[in-house]
Amino acid sequence: MDIVQDKQNNHQQRKATIPPPAELSEQAVRNLVGFFDVLIQMDFAQKQRNERNDKDGNNLQDATDNTA
Repeated sequence: MDIVQDKQNNHQQRKATIPPPAELSEQAVRNLVGFFDVLIQMDFAQKQRNERNDKDGNNLQDATDNTA
């Protein structure tokens, strides 16, 4: 039981010393929103290309050359 109690105490001590998260500036939030917006747009475009390729029978995702 001592091992479990030690681990709980260590966890509680580490948790108590973690500083609160920093506040983000309005500019930082806008930058993050813009970054994730671009990622979402890229993901959406890739999904559309994949669907279009699947309909056309041009599944080019696995186009690696494994003959070497």
